[in-house]
Amino acid sequence: MQPDAFLARSVLICEGASEVGLLRGLDLHRMTAGQVSLNAHGVALVDAGGVTKIYVRANALASLGYRVAVLRDDDVKPDAGEEGVFEVGGGDLFKWQDGQALEQALFAGVSDNGVHLLLERAVEIHGEELIAAHIDTTSSGIMSLADCRGRMTDLIRTTLADAAKYKKNSWFKTVSCMEEAARDIIGPDLPNARPEFRAAIEAVFNWCADA
Repeated sequence: MQPDAFLARSVLICEGASEVGLLRGLDLHRMTAGQVSLNAHGVALVDAGGVTKIYVRANALASLGYRVAVLRDDDVKPDAGEEGVFEVGGGDLFKWQDGQALEQALFAGVSDNGVHLLLERAVEIHGEELIAAHIDTTSSGIMSLADCRGRMTDLIRTTLADAAKYKKNSWFKTVSCMEEAARDIIGPDLPNARPEFRAAIEAVFNWCADA
C-alpha cells in the first residue's frame, strides 16, 4: 500500500497501473485548464496490482474509516461477495461498460481523431513493426496498420483495442505511457468523446471533487 494513501481523506483504488496513469494524466490536463487537482482534493490513487487484490485493499481502508472508491475493468470480474461487502459498507464503484477492459473503453470511447492519435502514440513508443504485427495477429490477418490509419470504423476500434492489450508489449500498460497519453490525447479529446465514456470519466472526477 502506498504510504500517501494513509494521509489522504479519500482513496481511489485502481485495478492496475494503467488506471492510475489514466487518472494522473487526466488530472494534469484538467489542472492546465484551471481545475483543482486530485491532490488538492485530498485524493490518493492506489494501484491494487490486479483484479483479485482490489478488495483486500479497498475493504481494509474502508474499515479504517477512509472514504474509498474502486475503479476497475469489467472484462474479468472480482469476487462478487467481496465487492458486495464493499458496496454495502458505503464504498463507491466505478467500472467500464459491460465486458470492457480499459483499452476497450478507450478505443470505443474517444473520438475518431482520438483513436488515430492513440495509434500514432503507440507507434512512437513501440515502432511501426510491432504495432503492425499486433494488428495483424489480433485481426487474423484481415487488417493492417495502413487500414487503421484510414477512415475509422467500429471494427477498427475493436481491433485496435484488442491489439493495445496484447499480453506482450501492451501499448499503454505502464503508468508513464498511459499518463502521457491521457494528458496529451485523452484529456483534450474528452469533449468530443462518446457520451458514455465521457460520463464514466466525469463520474470518477465528481467523486474526487466531493472529497
